[in-house]
Amino acid sequence: MSIDSRLERLPIFGLTVAVLFGSLFVKYIHDVDMYWQLQFGEIISRTGQLPSHEPFLAGKEGVANVPICWLSQVIYYQLWSLGGWPLLQIVEGALWIGGYAVVAWALGRRGAWGWPAALALLYGYLPSYTFASIRPQTFALLGFGLTMALTWSRIKLGKKLLLGAILFVVWQNAHPSVLMAGVWLGPMTVGAVVRWLRRPPMERGAFPWDLAGLSALAIAAAMACPDPIETLKVARVNEQMSKHLDVSEWKPLIWPDWNGAIDWQSRGCAVLAIAILPVLVLFRGRRLKVEELVTAAILIALTWQMYRFSTFLGFVLIPIAYRAFAPPPGTPPPPPLIRSWRALLAGAFAVAIAISLTRFAVAEVAAPQRTPIDPHMDYFPFEAVARMKEVVPPGTVFCDFFWGGVVVQANHPDWKVSHDGRYYHFTADEWDWYKSAMWQQPVGRHNVTVAEIVAAFRPVAFLLWAAPDEALIRKLDAADSGWLRLRDAAGRDCFDRGQAIVFVPR
Repeated sequence: MSIDSRLERLPIFGLTVAVLFGSLFVKYIHDVDMYWQLQFGEIISRTGQLPSHEPFLAGKEGVANVPICWLSQVIYYQLWSLGGWPLLQIVEGALWIGGYAVVAWALGRRGAWGWPAALALLYGYLPSYTFASIRPQTFALLGFGLTMALTWSRIKLGKKLLLGAILFVVWQNAHPSVLMAGVWLGPMTVGAVVRWLRRPPMERGAFPWDLAGLSALAIAAAMACPDPIETLKVARVNEQMSKHLDVSEWKPLIWPDWNGAIDWQSRGCAVLAIAILPVLVLFRGRRLKVEELVTAAILIALTWQMYRFSTFLGFVLIPIAYRAFAPPPGTPPPPPLIRSWRALLAGAFAVAIAISLTRFAVAEVAAPQRTPIDPHMDYFPFEAVARMKEVVPPGTVFCDFFWGGVVVQANHPDWKVSHDGRYYHFTADEWDWYKSAMWQQPVGRHNVTVAEIVAAFRPVAFLLWAAPDEALIRKLDAADSGWLRLRDAAGRDCFDRGQAIVFVPR
């Protein structure tokens, strides 16, 4: 076999998927919400039923629990119980990249060459990498990718609709965002119907019942969860409170963060992907489908208003890029020069895999806070919570909302928390109260003192984050506050590289 023949057989697309899968292991686990997600999964798995009332938040015990993301919580908990964080990272990475890869694969399997699908996948993956972490949204991304692939499949109508119904119900119960499927299916259905109507009556053929049926099923699936009306209400409140708290992923794409600067490092990938699109349209416009461009325009508009939509934007960029890069049907094999470039590209992919895996291994050795068992960002308060378990009695822990999930997952049901990152459980006024308590200054109509915090929650301990909660820490450090810092066996009065501080009663 000649060298050229061997180069022709290089699995370009497979190497691309492997590179992107490997790149996920360079990232730290950064979503602290996974801890209360895991705890919900544990409760559901142990009891065999969904909690009827709020189990973690002090003062909210009488609030009915709305079981959002319950299926992903159970899946995550079972995986975590079986293989810990390493297994969870592996499966999560496969789900994350799988959603994007199935779109490019569904396009590329119709052509003879793998490199257009590989380049399209790289382009579509560009705006999503920032958000890659273990979180239920991954199931929504996988569902979106499978939806796109299903619309292109040539299977019989009945089987396609059955698969769509199963997909949409699973999607809605794993992450209640199945209506996002309509962002893709709506323009696809309209485009197909318009083309059908524009043909002469004798040449129309079958009506696009598959797309129309999938669109109807996606809408119906939004009701196929334990409490659909309350789920929609929670989604709306969560959006409102996230914006009230200036959560970055809910803010516009070009928007300064709390320090007044635009985070180009994380948002630059999405901006670059959007900037490339007009170039593809300019040079390859005749190859592109109008409905796919309309879908991209919708998601660009959504991303511009809310940065978190950049993950879905990546999906709809893949078919546009593929149609721009792929040669017309019947094009003869590429000349030797192109084959050599393919070989160089494949070699670059192999090097990228090695770099990704090597960087991951070096990070494991160089960063004590990151191990194969615990590959988290360094702001998780694991040392502090472990020390609290030794001396803090059952009761309520008043904590930074970022860390509440870690607390309840470590010692539920002995501990409840004041806040755990579920924004929708509190009104804007209650969040102003929280801000005033942490900042020790007036916010809205509130000017909360330490005494008012104690009266409201009767905490057995405070768990605070050194920099964000500095004002409250200073008040609790005062000699007359009635509180003192918890120390460890070595006499340290702060934990987790100085970021976590625990106060207990004097």
